[in-house]
Amino acid sequence: MILLHRFTPLLQFLLILGAFLALWQLSPVALSLGGFSLTIHPALSCLALILAALYLQGRLLLWDYKRPGFWVFFLTPVFFVLSALSFFIILESSTAYWTVALLAALGFALYAENLFAFYHYPVSYQAYALEYLTMALFIVSFFFFTSAAFIGQVFLDMPFVVPAALLFFLVASGISAVFWVSKVSYDVAAPYALAGGVIFAELYLVLSMLPTNYISNAAVFVVGLTAYFGLMRAHVAKKLTERIAWRHALFFFGLLLIVLLTAPWR
Repeated sequence: MILLHRFTPLLQFLLILGAFLALWQLSPVALSLGGFSLTIHPALSCLALILAALYLQGRLLLWDYKRPGFWVFFLTPVFFVLSALSFFIILESSTAYWTVALLAALGFALYAENLFAFYHYPVSYQAYALEYLTMALFIVSFFFFTSAAFIGQVFLDMPFVVPAALLFFLVASGISAVFWVSKVSYDVAAPYALAGGVIFAELYLVLSMLPTNYISNAAVFVVGLTAYFGLMRAHVAKKLTERIAWRHALFFFGLLLIVLLTAPWR
């Protein structure tokens, strides 16, 4: 059985990559057997491949759905892939398609690789790997999601409050998940999660009003989120010194300045 689990990350990489490529080609898949023929829409092919990858994810986690850890480790890559898909469908160049598809497949497989080590081969698990990977996947996921949300407002004439309300829930959930993986209790994590949800929902509303493009807005959002993750983790660990605070402040304002200076203003 452990041999089957060992090949799960590779299978998931191929399934997720295949799902993105199926959606990219937008050409139906024709299956024929004897006198029977079936044409499958690319969206259904994409969905079937993702569901197969999620089934393998659940099996890797031993389907232990009664424990909170199952849902954290299961839903984190789910959000990552769905966010990547939402960003994928608004892209226009082949290079961008390949980049996002490979990034989504690699991120999903890398997470599964560390879950395999954590659950089935602990001697090979690197300390804090899942903690940092969970945080990294959430940061990239929010870049994808907010990019799609900003451009969705333009083409779908969507009210600002809809994605802002959704972001409140997603950011609060993401912060709670990162804290859980870091073995921080819910009572400690809750204030940071709620504050983060409010802050970044409001930041989304502010960015929606700026005359910049969706990529720049999403970049500002994740720069702020990265700084917030770093500060709150240091504060909870009681390691937040003046030097660390200045380091995060310089990181945030330095990258913010770079993004705003290079952003195309309308």
